[in-house]
Amino acid sequence: MRVPDWDALRASLRERMGLPLERVVANALDPDRFSPAEAKLLEPHADHPAVARALRGHRRALRQRAQLARLRKLTGQAPARLPLHSGGTDIERLADELAAQL
Repeated sequence: MRVPDWDALRASLRERMGLPLERVVANALDPDRFSPAEAKLLEPHADHPAVARALRGHRRALRQRAQLARLRKLTGQAPARLPLHSGGTDIERLADELAAQL
């Protein structure tokens, strides 16, 4: 997926929504559960459903961390990392935590 130029993204958001882009937020991130060495030890047991699920979560967390690094490079600042899901009863807590970081 091609990432738009950061300045172009800011300009487009201001033009289309009339709002400045203040901060990139990453929420509901999967935790890093395994070191690379631990994941390698689990690989031979990936045919077990619980191990397969754990390894899928590990790979998803690695992809998320790669995206965070890409966003940090693109924006020049680390995204705000919030451990909440956006929706339901967490939305107010999400807003409060984000407000504290801005």
